[in-house]
Amino acid sequence: MKKPIRGFSFSTAGTTPWTVAVGQLNSGSGGSALSSGAPSVAAVAVSLASNKRVAVAPRLLVPVGARDEGQTSIGTAVRAKVIPHISFSSDVGAADTARSGWAPLASAAVSGQWAGTEVETSVLRGAPSRGTTGPAIVGTVDREVARGRVRPLPGLTLSAAASWSRPANSADTPDTKVGSVGVAYEHLPYGNLSATRQTELSSQQALEITRLEWRHAAAGGLTLRYTETHNAAAAPGTDAASKLVEVDLPRLTPQRTAGRLNLRAALTANPSSTTPGIGSRVSGRVGVYDEIALFGETELGLAGSDGAQLLRALRVTTDVPILQDTSVQLLYTYRAGTPFSFDRAFEARVSRTINRLAW
Repeated sequence: MKKPIRGFSFSTAGTTPWTVAVGQLNSGSGGSALSSGAPSVAAVAVSLASNKRVAVAPRLLVPVGARDEGQTSIGTAVRAKVIPHISFSSDVGAADTARSGWAPLASAAVSGQWAGTEVETSVLRGAPSRGTTGPAIVGTVDREVARGRVRPLPGLTLSAAASWSRPANSADTPDTKVGSVGVAYEHLPYGNLSATRQTELSSQQALEITRLEWRHAAAGGLTLRYTETHNAAAAPGTDAASKLVEVDLPRLTPQRTAGRLNLRAALTANPSSTTPGIGSRVSGRVGVYDEIALFGETELGLAGSDGAQLLRALRVTTDVPILQDTSVQLLYTYRAGTPFSFDRAFEARVSRTINRLAW
């Protein structure tokens, strides 16, 4: 289970590198990266490479806080290249839950690569989340995945994937089945085009998702994306379809700024929403003075005739160097629909860069 972590970490280099990290996992709620709902953890990992074909990485992850807020887990990952075209990876460990004791964790994957063909199969066995509160910090599902990719012609890629998943240690729960097929072509005169069809079947819903994307790298990263979702299991008489149009605009970097200004913008339209309109997200960096820079991100709703709030979110960050390898980071965050509070809107952090030790 991979999630970004925000906090403090340092690593060593050499034949046996190791990493120590302390921070909060991203809760994925779309709000501030650091929030009261994100679990705090401490983690340590060591990389042991006996030779170029086999690598072993023991790890330990411990939740920091209340006893019921996460699972302590310990395990070892192994990656081996069996033959020139086939590699094998596995991860075996255990997780300690508050009420269930230690539960085994395991995953295994086999991948093969040949000229124009890629195949991968994987199996995951997670730990039950009974007795814990808040977001899980280890895998809590059992899943089997198979995927493949073929390039029959230059620039043309055909892909397919299938997965079956269910809550860990719940054999009586029906599987959630996900399947997808896709095609992509990269040698068009104007950009790259891809199309994906995905189905998701579970006991609560039957989703059919169609996604079309056009990307033009030469135009500064301009991307057009259309997504249509249909729920075949919706109640009769309800609108079971939703449509989403997204536009990632090119990098907006005016000339004559000597690299001090860098802006990115994206537009989102949902015509199937009860309040159709266009949303925008603008992010950028402005060099203020020397090494001092101002970072910002804002979300705007462009259909406010019904009295809805126009400004949805605003986040401004600045890094101010105070000593060598040390800086103070000031943040201001605002999200519409939440009560204003100075202790939640403003944050101050101190960051320190530690050079790797040449062990």
